[in-house]
Amino acid sequence: MSDPLSLEHRLPVTTPCTLTYPPSFSKSPSLNASVYCTDEISNTVTIKVPLDYTTTSVTITTLHLDNIIVKEGGKDETPQQDSNMVTLTLHPPKVRLTDADLCDTFPVSLRRVDLKKLQEREAYQTSLVDDALLHRNDNVGPVGQKVFEVLLKACKEVKWTNRSIGGRKGGRDVNIEVLGDIIVEEPYGGGNVGWVGKGEEKGTERIRMIVEKAANN
Repeated sequence: MSDPLSLEHRLPVTTPCTLTYPPSFSKSPSLNASVYCTDEISNTVTIKVPLDYTTTSVTITTLHLDNIIVKEGGKDETPQQDSNMVTLTLHPPKVRLTDADLCDTFPVSLRRVDLKKLQEREAYQTSLVDDALLHRNDNVGPVGQKVFEVLLKACKEVKWTNRSIGGRKGGRDVNIEVLGDIIVEEPYGGGNVGWVGKGEEKGTERIRMIVEKAANN
């Protein structure tokens, strides 16, 4: 008995196979099908079974490897038949294909779940959530939060502050400080943008345009 997840050679996605059901099953005794994909995490193999009455649709069947007997057609090895087990007989190409041949003949290799990529994607999504929570301000409404997020994407150096355009400081951090020199006050419109830097005024008009667009969309 062999495992389709660790065959002697790599299987293309269109590997033909035969599903043989035990007599106790109500399904057809034997069905011609093809391997669609395997999943090492769930330990399953997904099979495409063509329909008799149409060529445009197929039936997708997912089988757990603990519940089936897997073998390769043409081999002398005969697995012990279990009256309650489904037998999956694989019919891979008789000629051993190289990686180059597989790329030319089968543009899509047998799909498997890449655990490392899944972990990286999960870490990235988690970082996005953490970042969103870090910049969330419960003291402002949805418009202020939206303007802050748009400015953060555009300028990166953005934070909540109690500084105001007139130089005074309030009790709550409800204003937005951009690049250390520009303040956006409530209610976060284009007319609420002002320069507080000591040097030559730069970028205020651009920030005003970003704020107006974010607040009005």
